[in-house]
Amino acid sequence: RSIVEHCLKFHQIHDQQRRFLGYSLLRHYLISQNIDENELNQISYSKNKKPFLANLPKINFNLSYSNDIAICAISTQSVGVDIEKINRSINLDNYKTVFNEYTWNKIISSPSPIDEFYIYWTQMEAAIKADGMGITGPIQQINYGNSFIFFNGIEREIVAIPIKENYVSHIVGKNLKNLQVKEIKLFQMT
Repeated sequence: RSIVEHCLKFHQIHDQQRRFLGYSLLRHYLISQNIDENELNQISYSKNKKPFLANLPKINFNLSYSNDIAICAISTQSVGVDIEKINRSINLDNYKTVFNEYTWNKIISSPSPIDEFYIYWTQMEAAIKADGMGITGPIQQINYGNSFIFFNGIEREIVAIPIKENYVSHIVGKNLKNLQVKEIKLFQMT
């Protein structure tokens, strides 16, 4: 399926626009690596709907969106990324069953439970996206460390990505010590 078809399947215009922006970041990367941007028309999906470039199996990518920000993580290994804008009026009780008891107690005993919730939430989302299982996986079995996350029998590194105030973002993968974060403005992607 083409990128255009993928993006247009979303009913809300802002959802379409964010996805176009995310795939524009991937396009920007491909062009910077002298890879034909038409490879974007060869996107396939795993059984759990994780997108991948069918003709470029060594390029792993993951996209995430929140409000007007799209981020794209690219690696030679499985990678996951998540970004969330902090909602100060969120009802944390709605998410109690998402986390194991130990993690939930760390969230609610924090001096800033909402901030702590978003830290763990973005780490969890990035981990399950790296794994390709989706939210249906055994998410309560995730073990969180300071710089790693253990999920589904695999230990991966986790790095916080500073975006801007009131946003939390994490990337999960292997060999992240050489991680590069680049901000690309829309007018730079032509």
